[in-house]
Amino acid sequence: MGKATRLTVEQRANLVAYLDGELDEAETRSIEETLAGSPAARRDIEMLSRAWDLLDHLPRVDPGEEFTQRTVSRLRAVEVDKAQTSAQWRIWLRRGLVSAIWLGVLTVAVVGGVYAAVYTIPSEGQRKIQDFPVVEHLDQYEAVGSLEFLKELKKNHLFDEGNNGDASDSENAATGAR
Repeated sequence: MGKATRLTVEQRANLVAYLDGELDEAETRSIEETLAGSPAARRDIEMLSRAWDLLDHLPRVDPGEEFTQRTVSRLRAVEVDKAQTSAQWRIWLRRGLVSAIWLGVLTVAVVGGVYAAVYTIPSEGQRKIQDFPVVEHLDQYEAVGSLEFLKELKKNHLFDEGNNGDASDSENAATGAR
């Protein structure tokens, strides 16, 4: 005597469809082959068939219009909940996107500020190096006395190129122009 085969999980799921004749030819043949070789499978199908037949003897209950309306309203509530959930996700996504953009702008501003502070504003040492020519001639600048004196000298063309700084030339130029 051969080993008895049992119904597979897929075949068990299709038993009701088999009893109602709703399976395609290949699935029906598969279940019938299993039933032919397995007394346990035949017992399972027979018990399911009896239970199904007993359901036909129960009185039919008419759920009425109220049941239909409640069911439909609950389905609509589920659809509204889904729509609200979808809308909430869009709102949170939009807020997250706006926050990410602001964070990016803030990051660029901070990096730009640090760059400007480090590379464009001269350090104390750089300022001293830039001011060195002034400091080198500080004694001469203090001897001048005032800015008006330097302007008067410039007016007399003392600082023109080619002028060797001879005071007599500037006096001659000044008296000759009169």
